[in-house]
Amino acid sequence: MRIRTAAVATVAALAVAAPASIAFADTPADDSPAVSAVKKKPAQLTVKGYIKALKADKSPAAAKTLKAFKKLNDGKKQYAFVKLLQNRDVYEAVAGRTEGVLKNGTRTSTKQLNFPVKVTRSTVVTKDDKSGRRVVTFTVTERIYDIPVTSERISVRYTLKGKKKIADPSASTRITNTNKAITIRAPKTTPVRVKGTTVSGHSTIKATGTVESFGKGVTKKADSRIGLSSYSASIVTR
Repeated sequence: MRIRTAAVATVAALAVAAPASIAFADTPADDSPAVSAVKKKPAQLTVKGYIKALKADKSPAAAKTLKAFKKLNDGKKQYAFVKLLQNRDVYEAVAGRTEGVLKNGTRTSTKQLNFPVKVTRSTVVTKDDKSGRRVVTFTVTERIYDIPVTSERISVRYTLKGKKKIADPSASTRITNTNKAITIRAPKTTPVRVKGTTVSGHSTIKATGTVESFGKGVTKKADSRIGLSSYSASIVTR
């Protein structure tokens, strides 16, 4: 999926630094009771606001991102980084597909969306003929200045009993998110289907802006399929 021209132009324009010391910029308040009763989203995410949000997040992923973000040591880079976090077109383009022969190993590819955004697609296949266990895990990761900010993963597994009997099929979806301009949610339970000798998992990933600047939400579909000798998987924007 190509990022629209507007998004590319936005990235180029980030060479001009803006003040980064202001925290979340709130939308103007309205004194009417009806409006005051509804908590408004901040207008945008700033460098100071991003650092504050990462510090409040006690997860190991947030700690790693915070450490790497501070090491940028460049106001322009930090400003560009935060602007990209809230760019909806960029997040929409973080997607991927894979397919192949069911053979043990890790396959990784990286695509440069635009500087400094990269998308890494990783497929891990494990196949144990002795136990009959098969597992395929597909992950799509967004990196800015080589710092991972979102990671979306779908995994499907089953055990082959005999030559064609499928046992213990299951699927799961996992999200790692240190992009504080959005929240990303996936179902706690990923539906799994068995059709003949094929096992598949399907889930819906939904991203919602925590700031007004991100715009409307984004929905992605995660799908993965394992057969007796091949697999396919995708995480794509719908």
